[in-house]
Amino acid sequence: MNADPKVTRLREIAWRRPLTGAEQAELRAWLAAHPEARDEWELELALSRVVKKLPDAAVPSNFTARVLAEAQRRDAAQARGRRRTPAWWWRTFLPRAAVAAVLLVTGLSIYRARERGKETLTTVREITRTAPPPTLALDDYDVIASLSTGPGADEDLLALMQ
Repeated sequence: MNADPKVTRLREIAWRRPLTGAEQAELRAWLAAHPEARDEWELELALSRVVKKLPDAAVPSNFTARVLAEAQRRDAAQARGRRRTPAWWWRTFLPRAAVAAVLLVTGLSIYRARERGKETLTTVREITRTAPPPTLALDDYDVIASLSTGPGADEDLLALMQ
């Protein structure tokens, strides 16, 4: 409904009691100036009548004490929540820092292994450049090949087994 202070005041009065003659005249004058609000006003009045017909709800005898206890409980929970705000650090930052540390250590390990591999490859290249080719074993190949390798196969035994 319109936020006109006169109408708001009349609506609140109509919730509590029937309007007096002067208040009804004031309302009729306002509705004549604003005919688009008539349906909404009638709906508001009908709703107020229906709500007035409802029976009063039975309220327990300790209702006020329970409401105050709940309010105190919520205040205490909010105070505990404010005191625990540094705990967010442990729940959010620490796992992220641990993951970052693992990634950093893994990356450094891989980098170091690659550097060691490069050093090893460089060392092998230097050795192969400076060392003479291993021809010593090939110089005596004919002599080694002519040496007997031991007793030969027993031809009689092989013949018997066949």
